[in-house]
Amino acid sequence: MKTILVLTICFFTTFVKADFISAQKDYQDGNFEKAYKEYLTLAKFGNNTAQYNLAVMLVKGQGVDIDLIKAYSWAKASESNPEYSALTHNIEKGLSKKQLEKAKEVYKKEFAQYTLNNSKILLGPILSTDEENQSNLDQKYIPGNKIAPKYPEKLLEKGIQGWVDLNFNIYPDGSVRDIYVTDEVPEKSFAKAAIRSVSKYHYTIENNSKHNTILEPRNTTQRIEFKIGTPNSGPIINGLNRKQKRQIEELIESAEKGNIDSQYSYAYLYNTLLKRNGIIKGEKVNQWLFNAAINGYPGAQYRLGKNIYFGNDCKVEKQKGIDWIMQAAQMGNAEAQYKAYTMLQNKDLVNQTDLSPFYWLQQAAENGLNIAQLYFAKEVSLLETPTSKQLSTAKKYLKDYSESLYKTTQWYQVNAMLLHKTNKRSKALKSIEKAIKSAKNLGWDIAELKQLKTTIDMK
Repeated sequence: MKTILVLTICFFTTFVKADFISAQKDYQDGNFEKAYKEYLTLAKFGNNTAQYNLAVMLVKGQGVDIDLIKAYSWAKASESNPEYSALTHNIEKGLSKKQLEKAKEVYKKEFAQYTLNNSKILLGPILSTDEENQSNLDQKYIPGNKIAPKYPEKLLEKGIQGWVDLNFNIYPDGSVRDIYVTDEVPEKSFAKAAIRSVSKYHYTIENNSKHNTILEPRNTTQRIEFKIGTPNSGPIINGLNRKQKRQIEELIESAEKGNIDSQYSYAYLYNTLLKRNGIIKGEKVNQWLFNAAINGYPGAQYRLGKNIYFGNDCKVEKQKGIDWIMQAAQMGNAEAQYKAYTMLQNKDLVNQTDLSPFYWLQQAAENGLNIAQLYFAKEVSLLETPTSKQLSTAKKYLKDYSESLYKTTQWYQVNAMLLHKTNKRSKALKSIEKAIKSAKNLGWDIAELKQLKTTIDMK
Protein backbone atom coordinates (compact mmCIF):
# COMPACT_ATOMS: atom_id res chain seq x y z
CA MET A 1 0.00 0.00 0.00
CA LYS A 2 1.40 3.37 -0.99
CA THR A 3 1.71 5.84 1.89
CA ILE A 4 0.62 9.41 1.14
CA LEU A 5 1.98 12.03 3.50
CA VAL A 6 -0.04 15.24 3.43
CA LEU A 7 1.38 16.96 6.50
CA THR A 8 4.94 17.65 5.39
CA ILE A 9 4.92 20.93 3.51
CA CYS A 10 2.00 23.16 4.41
CA PHE A 11 1.92 23.73 8.15
CA PHE A 12 -0.48 26.61 8.08
CA THR A 13 -2.98 28.52 6.02
CA THR A 14 -2.66 32.11 4.81
CA PHE A 15 -3.28 34.46 7.71
CA VAL A 16 -5.70 37.34 7.46
CA LYS A 17 -4.43 40.79 8.40
CA ALA A 18 -6.89 43.59 8.70
CA ASP A 19 -4.38 45.84 9.14
CA PHE A 20 -1.22 47.34 8.02
CA ILE A 21 -1.26 45.85 4.52
CA SER A 22 -4.86 47.01 4.02
CA ALA A 23 -3.95 50.49 5.25
CA GLN A 24 -0.93 50.66 2.96
CA LYS A 25 -3.00 49.62 -0.04
CA ASP A 26 -5.71 52.17 0.73
CA TYR A 27 -3.04 54.86 1.08
CA GLN A 28 -1.42 53.93 -2.23
CA ASP A 29 -4.83 53.90 -3.94
CA GLY A 30 -5.57 57.39 -2.63
CA ASN A 31 -8.24 56.25 -0.15
CA PHE A 32 -6.74 58.54 2.47
CA GLU A 33 -9.70 58.77 4.86
CA LYS A 34 -9.94 54.99 5.12
CA ALA A 35 -6.17 54.61 5.44
CA TYR A 36 -6.10 57.23 8.20
CA LYS A 37 -8.71 55.33 10.24
CA GLU A 38 -6.84 52.05 9.78
CA TYR A 39 -3.51 53.58 10.78
CA LEU A 40 -5.18 55.22 13.79
CA THR A 41 -6.36 51.87 15.16
CA LEU A 42 -2.89 50.36 14.78
CA ALA A 43 -1.20 53.47 16.19
CA LYS A 44 -3.20 53.17 19.42
CA PHE A 45 -1.89 49.61 19.79
CA GLY A 46 1.65 51.01 19.79
CA ASN A 47 2.52 50.31 16.14
CA ASN A 48 5.26 52.89 15.50
CA THR A 49 5.11 52.63 11.71
CA ALA A 50 1.40 53.44 11.77
CA GLN A 51 2.18 56.34 14.13
CA TYR A 52 4.81 57.64 11.72
CA ASN A 53 2.40 57.39 8.79
CA LEU A 54 -0.31 59.26 10.72
CA ALA A 55 2.16 62.07 11.39
CA VAL A 56 2.97 62.30 7.68
CA MET A 57 -0.72 62.41 6.74
CA LEU A 58 -1.40 65.10 9.33
CA VAL A 59 1.46 67.19 7.90
CA LYS A 60 0.21 66.77 4.34
CA GLY A 61 -3.51 66.93 5.10
CA GLN A 62 -4.20 63.54 3.53
CA GLY A 63 -7.62 62.27 4.59
CA VAL A 64 -7.61 64.74 7.49
CA ASP A 65 -7.09 68.45 8.12
CA ILE A 66 -3.49 69.58 8.55
CA ASP A 67 -2.64 69.54 12.26
CA LEU A 68 1.02 69.98 13.15
CA ILE A 69 0.36 69.59 16.89
CA LYS A 70 -1.06 66.08 16.42
CA ALA A 71 1.54 65.36 13.76
CA TYR A 72 4.30 66.18 16.26
CA SER A 73 2.64 63.99 18.92
CA TRP A 74 2.35 60.94 16.68
CA ALA A 75 5.86 61.46 15.34
CA LYS A 76 7.17 61.64 18.90
CA ALA A 77 5.31 58.44 19.81
CA SER A 78 6.88 56.67 16.82
CA GLU A 79 10.41 57.37 18.04
CA SER A 80 10.69 53.96 19.68
CA ASN A 81 11.99 53.18 16.21
CA PRO A 82 15.10 55.42 15.96
CA GLU A 83 14.74 55.59 12.18
CA TYR A 84 11.64 57.76 12.62
CA SER A 85 13.17 60.44 14.87
CA ALA A 86 14.06 62.71 11.92
CA LEU A 87 10.36 63.35 11.24
CA THR A 88 9.86 64.83 14.70
CA HIS A 89 12.77 67.20 14.13
CA ASN A 90 11.39 68.29 10.75
CA ILE A 91 7.93 68.99 12.21
CA GLU A 92 9.52 71.03 15.00
CA LYS A 93 10.98 73.38 12.37
CA GLY A 94 7.47 74.31 11.25
CA LEU A 95 6.27 75.17 14.77
CA SER A 96 6.64 78.42 16.67
CA LYS A 97 8.08 78.28 20.18
CA LYS A 98 4.59 78.56 21.66
CA GLN A 99 3.23 75.85 19.35
CA LEU A 100 6.11 73.54 20.21
CA GLU A 101 5.45 73.95 23.93
CA LYS A 102 1.81 73.10 23.37
CA ALA A 103 2.72 70.12 21.18
CA LYS A 104 5.00 68.72 23.89
CA GLU A 105 2.26 69.17 26.47
CA VAL A 106 -0.32 67.43 24.27
CA TYR A 107 2.10 64.57 23.65
CA LYS A 108 2.71 64.01 27.36
CA LYS A 109 -0.98 64.18 28.31
CA GLU A 110 -2.57 62.30 25.41
CA PHE A 111 -0.08 60.45 23.24
CA ALA A 112 2.76 59.17 25.42
CA GLN A 113 0.55 56.22 26.41
CA TYR A 114 0.71 54.97 22.81
CA THR A 115 4.48 54.52 22.62
CA LEU A 116 5.52 50.94 22.03
CA ASN A 117 7.04 50.52 25.50
CA ASN A 118 3.92 51.87 27.23
CA SER A 119 1.75 49.79 24.94
CA LYS A 120 3.61 46.67 26.05
CA ILE A 121 2.76 47.53 29.65
CA LEU A 122 -0.86 48.58 29.09
CA LEU A 123 -1.85 46.07 26.41
CA GLY A 124 0.76 43.33 26.36
CA PRO A 125 1.21 40.16 28.40
CA ILE A 126 2.90 40.65 31.78
CA LEU A 127 5.24 37.98 33.10
CA SER A 128 3.89 36.10 36.07
CA THR A 129 5.58 36.37 39.46
CA ASP A 130 7.53 33.35 40.69
CA GLU A 131 4.59 32.50 42.94
CA GLU A 132 2.09 32.72 40.07
CA ASN A 133 4.38 30.72 37.80
CA GLN A 134 4.63 27.98 40.41
CA SER A 135 0.85 27.99 40.84
CA ASN A 136 0.39 27.55 37.09
CA LEU A 137 2.94 24.75 37.05
CA ASP A 138 1.33 23.05 40.04
CA GLN A 139 -2.12 22.95 38.42
CA LYS A 140 -2.32 20.08 35.97
CA TYR A 141 -5.07 18.81 33.67
CA ILE A 142 -4.64 15.07 33.31
CA PRO A 143 -6.73 13.46 30.55
CA GLY A 144 -8.24 10.06 31.20
CA ASN A 145 -10.08 7.66 28.87
CA LYS A 146 -7.61 8.46 26.10
CA ILE A 147 -8.36 6.02 23.32
CA ALA A 148 -6.80 6.32 19.88
CA PRO A 149 -9.35 7.58 17.34
CA LYS A 150 -10.73 5.12 14.83
CA TYR A 151 -8.98 5.60 11.51
CA PRO A 152 -11.58 6.22 8.76
CA GLU A 153 -11.54 3.08 6.62
CA LYS A 154 -11.64 4.81 3.23
CA LEU A 155 -8.71 7.04 4.15
CA LEU A 156 -6.80 4.08 5.56
CA GLU A 157 -7.32 2.12 2.33
CA LYS A 158 -5.94 5.03 0.31
CA GLY A 159 -3.01 5.52 2.68
CA ILE A 160 -4.00 9.11 3.44
CA GLN A 161 -2.55 10.67 6.58
CA GLY A 162 -3.26 14.01 8.23
CA TRP A 163 -4.25 15.81 11.42
CA VAL A 164 -7.03 17.73 13.12
CA ASP A 165 -6.53 20.70 15.45
CA LEU A 166 -9.33 20.90 18.00
CA ASN A 167 -10.37 23.63 20.40
CA PHE A 168 -12.46 22.57 23.40
CA ASN A 169 -13.41 23.37 26.98
CA ILE A 170 -12.61 21.28 30.03
CA TYR A 171 -15.60 21.64 32.36
CA PRO A 172 -15.47 21.61 36.18
CA ASP A 173 -16.70 17.98 36.15
CA GLY A 174 -13.69 17.02 33.98
CA SER A 175 -15.73 16.48 30.82
CA VAL A 176 -14.78 17.77 27.39
CA ARG A 177 -17.39 19.88 25.61
CA ASP A 178 -17.79 22.71 23.10
CA ILE A 179 -15.41 21.01 20.66
CA TYR A 180 -14.76 22.56 17.29
CA VAL A 181 -12.21 22.20 14.51
CA THR A 182 -9.66 24.96 13.94
CA ASP A 183 -7.66 23.16 11.25
CA GLU A 184 -8.05 19.90 9.34
CA VAL A 185 -5.65 18.38 6.80
CA PRO A 186 -6.90 17.20 4.37
CA GLU A 187 -10.18 19.08 4.55
CA LYS A 188 -13.30 17.09 5.38
CA SER A 189 -11.33 14.02 6.40
CA PHE A 190 -10.57 13.20 10.03
CA ALA A 191 -12.70 15.69 12.02
CA LYS A 192 -15.48 13.31 13.02
CA ALA A 193 -13.08 10.63 14.22
CA ALA A 194 -11.01 13.17 16.16
CA ILE A 195 -14.03 14.73 17.89
CA ARG A 196 -15.48 11.32 18.81
CA SER A 197 -12.17 10.42 20.42
CA VAL A 198 -11.59 13.66 22.35
CA SER A 199 -15.18 13.85 23.57
CA LYS A 200 -14.50 10.69 25.60
CA TYR A 201 -11.61 12.27 27.51
CA HIS A 202 -12.30 12.92 31.17
CA TYR A 203 -9.85 15.22 32.89
CA THR A 204 -8.64 15.06 36.46
CA ILE A 205 -7.54 18.45 37.75
CA GLU A 206 -4.73 18.44 40.28
CA ASN A 207 -2.80 21.07 42.22
CA ASN A 208 0.28 19.99 44.16
CA SER A 209 -0.72 16.38 43.46
CA LYS A 210 -4.10 16.93 45.15
CA HIS A 211 -7.51 16.87 43.49
CA ASN A 212 -8.59 20.37 42.57
CA THR A 213 -11.63 22.03 41.01
CA ILE A 214 -12.10 24.86 38.53
CA LEU A 215 -14.92 27.38 38.67
CA GLU A 216 -15.31 27.96 34.93
CA PRO A 217 -14.59 25.93 31.80
CA ARG A 218 -10.91 25.93 30.87
CA ASN A 219 -10.14 26.36 27.18
CA THR A 220 -7.42 24.33 25.50
CA THR A 221 -6.32 22.99 22.12
CA GLN A 222 -5.00 19.67 20.90
CA ARG A 223 -3.74 18.18 17.67
CA ILE A 224 -4.90 14.66 16.81
CA GLU A 225 -2.61 13.08 14.24
CA PHE A 226 -3.52 10.25 11.89
CA LYS A 227 -0.44 8.35 10.71
CA ILE A 228 0.18 5.02 9.01
CA GLY A 229 3.46 3.38 9.88
CA THR A 230 6.60 5.42 9.29
CA PRO A 231 6.20 8.38 6.88
CA ASN A 232 8.17 8.08 3.64
CA SER A 233 9.71 11.50 4.20
CA GLY A 234 11.76 10.31 7.17
CA PRO A 235 11.50 9.12 10.75
CA ILE A 236 9.68 11.19 13.34
CA ILE A 237 11.99 13.15 15.67
CA ASN A 238 10.29 14.67 18.74
CA GLY A 239 7.00 14.54 16.89
CA LEU A 240 8.43 16.09 13.72
CA ASN A 241 10.06 14.45 10.74
CA ARG A 242 13.34 15.81 9.36
CA LYS A 243 11.76 18.04 6.74
CA GLN A 244 9.30 19.54 9.20
CA LYS A 245 12.06 20.07 11.74
CA ARG A 246 14.12 21.96 9.15
CA GLN A 247 11.12 24.11 8.23
CA ILE A 248 10.52 24.97 11.88
CA GLU A 249 14.18 25.92 12.34
CA GLU A 250 13.93 28.26 9.33
CA LEU A 251 10.69 29.70 10.72
CA ILE A 252 12.32 30.41 14.08
CA GLU A 253 15.36 32.00 12.42
CA SER A 254 13.08 34.33 10.46
CA ALA A 255 11.00 35.11 13.57
CA GLU A 256 14.10 35.93 15.61
CA LYS A 257 15.07 38.45 12.94
CA GLY A 258 11.77 40.25 13.51
CA ASN A 259 9.62 38.92 10.65
CA ILE A 260 6.04 39.35 11.91
CA ASP A 261 4.58 36.70 9.59
CA SER A 262 7.07 34.14 10.93
CA GLN A 263 6.45 35.16 14.53
CA TYR A 264 2.72 34.66 14.14
CA SER A 265 3.13 31.45 12.15
CA TYR A 266 5.18 29.93 14.96
CA ALA A 267 2.77 31.18 17.62
CA TYR A 268 -0.14 29.70 15.63
CA LEU A 269 1.50 26.28 15.72
CA TYR A 270 2.75 26.53 19.29
CA ASN A 271 -0.25 25.18 21.19
CA THR A 272 -0.69 22.09 19.02
CA LEU A 273 2.24 20.81 17.02
CA LEU A 274 5.18 22.59 18.66
CA LYS A 275 4.57 23.03 22.38
CA ARG A 276 5.69 19.53 23.24
CA ASN A 277 9.02 20.13 21.48
CA GLY A 278 9.98 22.99 23.81
CA ILE A 279 11.90 24.91 21.15
CA ILE A 280 10.71 28.39 22.15
CA LYS A 281 9.38 29.31 25.59
CA GLY A 282 5.79 30.42 26.01
CA GLU A 283 6.80 33.89 27.25
CA LYS A 284 8.51 34.62 23.94
CA VAL A 285 5.58 33.19 21.99
CA ASN A 286 3.32 35.67 23.79
CA GLN A 287 5.63 38.52 22.81
CA TRP A 288 5.52 37.36 19.20
CA LEU A 289 1.73 37.25 19.39
CA PHE A 290 1.77 40.80 20.77
CA ASN A 291 3.95 41.97 17.86
CA ALA A 292 1.50 40.46 15.38
CA ALA A 293 -1.51 41.79 17.33
CA ILE A 294 -0.35 45.41 17.19
CA ASN A 295 0.21 44.93 13.45
CA GLY A 296 -3.47 44.07 13.07
CA TYR A 297 -3.54 40.26 12.81
CA PRO A 298 -7.00 39.28 14.16
CA GLY A 299 -5.85 35.72 14.80
CA ALA A 300 -2.96 36.98 16.92
CA GLN A 301 -5.25 39.34 18.82
CA TYR A 302 -7.57 36.43 19.57
CA ARG A 303 -4.82 34.05 20.71
CA LEU A 304 -3.06 36.75 22.73
CA GLY A 305 -6.36 37.63 24.41
CA LYS A 306 -6.99 34.00 25.34
CA ASN A 307 -3.49 33.61 26.79
CA ILE A 308 -3.82 36.78 28.88
CA TYR A 309 -7.34 35.85 30.03
CA PHE A 310 -6.29 32.38 31.21
CA GLY A 311 -2.75 33.27 32.26
CA ASN A 312 -0.97 31.04 29.75
CA ASP A 313 2.72 31.84 30.28
CA CYS A 314 1.78 35.27 31.63
CA LYS A 315 -0.16 36.97 34.41
CA VAL A 316 -3.95 36.48 34.45
CA GLU A 317 -5.64 39.73 33.37
CA LYS A 318 -9.19 38.92 32.38
CA GLN A 319 -10.28 42.39 31.27
CA LYS A 320 -7.18 42.92 29.13
CA GLY A 321 -7.71 39.48 27.63
CA ILE A 322 -11.32 40.10 26.67
CA ASP A 323 -10.41 43.52 25.22
CA TRP A 324 -8.00 41.87 22.77
CA ILE A 325 -10.58 39.21 21.93
CA MET A 326 -13.20 41.90 21.31
CA GLN A 327 -10.80 43.67 18.96
CA ALA A 328 -10.35 40.46 16.96
CA ALA A 329 -14.12 39.91 16.99
CA GLN A 330 -14.68 43.35 15.49
CA MET A 331 -12.21 42.43 12.75
CA GLY A 332 -14.40 39.44 11.82
CA ASN A 333 -12.53 36.55 13.47
CA ALA A 334 -15.21 33.89 14.04
CA GLU A 335 -13.40 32.18 16.93
CA ALA A 336 -12.98 35.53 18.68
CA GLN A 337 -16.66 36.34 18.13
CA TYR A 338 -17.67 33.05 19.73
CA LYS A 339 -15.20 33.54 22.57
CA ALA A 340 -16.52 37.09 23.13
CA TYR A 341 -20.00 35.59 23.52
CA THR A 342 -18.86 33.04 26.10
CA MET A 343 -16.58 35.35 28.09
CA LEU A 344 -19.07 38.22 28.26
CA GLN A 345 -21.31 35.94 30.32
CA ASN A 346 -18.94 36.97 33.13
CA LYS A 347 -20.63 40.07 34.54
CA ASP A 348 -17.37 41.23 36.14
CA LEU A 349 -15.95 42.01 32.70
CA VAL A 350 -16.61 45.31 30.94
CA ASN A 351 -18.12 45.10 27.45
CA GLN A 352 -16.23 47.82 25.58
CA THR A 353 -18.84 47.85 22.81
CA ASP A 354 -22.58 48.47 22.82
CA LEU A 355 -23.12 45.04 21.25
CA SER A 356 -24.61 42.17 23.25
CA PRO A 357 -23.02 38.74 23.72
CA PHE A 358 -25.81 37.29 21.55
CA TYR A 359 -24.79 39.62 18.71
CA TRP A 360 -21.27 38.16 18.72
CA LEU A 361 -22.67 34.63 18.84
CA GLN A 362 -24.83 35.41 15.82
CA GLN A 363 -21.82 36.79 13.93
CA ALA A 364 -19.74 33.70 14.66
CA ALA A 365 -22.61 31.44 13.57
CA GLU A 366 -23.05 33.37 10.33
CA ASN A 367 -19.31 33.00 9.74
CA GLY A 368 -19.77 29.23 9.79
CA LEU A 369 -18.34 28.21 13.18
CA ASN A 370 -20.15 24.98 14.06
CA ILE A 371 -20.08 25.35 17.82
CA ALA A 372 -21.44 28.90 17.52
CA GLN A 373 -24.30 27.60 15.37
CA LEU A 374 -25.10 25.02 18.03
CA TYR A 375 -25.14 27.67 20.77
CA PHE A 376 -27.19 30.02 18.58
CA ALA A 377 -29.87 27.33 18.42
CA LYS A 378 -29.65 26.94 22.21
CA GLU A 379 -30.02 30.68 22.80
CA VAL A 380 -33.00 30.88 20.44
CA SER A 381 -34.70 28.08 22.37
CA LEU A 382 -34.27 30.15 25.56
CA LEU A 383 -35.87 33.29 24.11
CA GLU A 384 -39.35 34.02 25.40
CA THR A 385 -40.74 34.82 21.95
CA PRO A 386 -38.25 33.94 19.20
CA THR A 387 -39.12 35.10 15.70
CA SER A 388 -39.99 32.63 12.98
CA LYS A 389 -36.74 33.59 11.23
CA GLN A 390 -34.70 32.83 14.35
CA LEU A 391 -36.41 29.46 14.74
CA SER A 392 -35.88 28.48 11.11
CA THR A 393 -32.23 29.57 11.28
CA ALA A 394 -31.73 27.57 14.47
CA LYS A 395 -33.24 24.46 12.85
CA LYS A 396 -31.01 24.89 9.81
CA TYR A 397 -27.92 25.26 11.98
CA LEU A 398 -28.76 22.06 13.88
CA LYS A 399 -29.24 20.20 10.61
CA ASP A 400 -25.96 21.53 9.20
CA TYR A 401 -24.11 20.66 12.41
CA SER A 402 -25.26 17.04 12.42
CA GLU A 403 -24.49 16.62 8.72
CA SER A 404 -21.01 18.15 8.86
CA LEU A 405 -20.06 16.36 12.10
CA TYR A 406 -22.52 14.06 13.87
CA LYS A 407 -25.21 14.20 16.55
CA THR A 408 -23.17 14.87 19.68
CA THR A 409 -24.44 14.86 23.26
CA GLN A 410 -24.76 18.64 23.14
CA TRP A 411 -26.62 18.39 19.82
CA TYR A 412 -29.27 16.13 21.40
CA GLN A 413 -29.57 18.54 24.34
CA VAL A 414 -30.07 21.62 22.13
CA ASN A 415 -32.35 19.72 19.76
CA ALA A 416 -34.55 18.78 22.74
CA MET A 417 -34.69 22.42 23.84
CA LEU A 418 -35.69 23.62 20.38
CA LEU A 419 -38.32 20.89 19.98
CA HIS A 420 -39.71 21.80 23.39
CA LYS A 421 -39.86 25.44 22.33
CA THR A 422 -41.91 24.51 19.26
CA ASN A 423 -44.31 22.33 21.32
CA LYS A 424 -43.04 18.97 20.05
CA ARG A 425 -43.00 17.30 23.46
CA SER A 426 -42.72 13.65 22.41
CA LYS A 427 -39.72 14.27 20.13
CA ALA A 428 -38.16 16.56 22.72
CA LEU A 429 -38.32 13.81 25.35
CA LYS A 430 -36.68 11.28 23.04
CA SER A 431 -33.89 13.71 22.26
CA ILE A 432 -33.17 14.63 25.89
CA GLU A 433 -33.17 10.96 26.89
CA LYS A 434 -30.51 10.29 24.26
CA ALA A 435 -28.52 13.25 25.60
CA ILE A 436 -28.71 11.91 29.16
CA LYS A 437 -27.68 8.40 28.11
CA SER A 438 -24.73 9.74 26.12
CA ALA A 439 -23.71 12.14 28.91
CA LYS A 440 -23.68 9.32 31.47
CA ASN A 441 -21.37 7.28 29.26
CA LEU A 442 -19.04 10.30 28.99
CA GLY A 443 -19.01 10.93 32.75
CA TRP A 444 -20.76 14.31 32.68
CA ASP A 445 -22.55 15.94 35.57
CA ILE A 446 -26.09 15.42 34.23
CA ALA A 447 -28.01 17.63 36.69
CA GLU A 448 -28.74 20.23 33.99
CA LEU A 449 -29.96 17.58 31.56
CA LYS A 450 -32.21 15.99 34.18
CA GLN A 451 -33.71 19.39 34.96
CA LEU A 452 -34.45 19.90 31.26
CA LYS A 453 -36.16 16.49 31.09
CA THR A 454 -38.30 17.44 34.12
CA THR A 455 -39.27 20.72 32.48
CA ILE A 456 -40.33 18.94 29.27
CA ASP A 457 -42.23 16.28 31.26
CA MET A 458 -44.21 18.90 33.13
CA LYS A 459 -45.72 20.41 30.01
